[in-house]
Amino acid sequence: MRSKLFIRVALFVVCLGLVIPAPVLGQDEALVEYKVKAAFLYNFAKFVEWPDKAFSSSEGTFRLCVLGDDPFGPALKSLEGKLVRGRALRVIRCADILEAEKSHMVFIARSEQDRLTEILSRLKDRSVLTVSDLTGFAKQGGCIGFIDAGKKLRFEINPEATKEADLKVSSQLMKLAKIVR
Repeated sequence: MRSKLFIRVALFVVCLGLVIPAPVLGQDEALVEYKVKAAFLYNFAKFVEWPDKAFSSSEGTFRLCVLGDDPFGPALKSLEGKLVRGRALRVIRCADILEAEKSHMVFIARSEQDRLTEILSRLKDRSVLTVSDLTGFAKQGGCIGFIDAGKKLRFEINPEATKEADLKVSSQLMKLAKIVR
């Protein structure tokens, strides 16, 4: 079991290494960036465990919410219906925090910068994996923040935030991240 997980993580890392630095000719840079971030979101979902209470039923969907102005465009369309721990992934876009509270993962768009403290406070005690590309997101209490590392995309994890959300992050995913407190 452990070796299968290690192989999956290793393949994930290799695939990201092949995709991230490669220039894509004829495509808008932002579109490419958010295609890569969409792939990261899917893999985050595969390497995080939610408590059973986070789902309304055993056959329920896995809800990924984009809160605020959607920077992904069509990039998330390819994730729709993919399985996350046996549940079909459903992408929703919302401007309302109440809708985000019903989700399992929330990507907080840059348009929500001014409401970030309120959003994180509202989601704090829920089993919601918060992700964003806002500068210093994980240090401000978010679970996973994308960070720019030159031509490569990296991420940082706030273990205290994931623990407060009652989420278990795979040790292999933790090894790939910059840890912030």
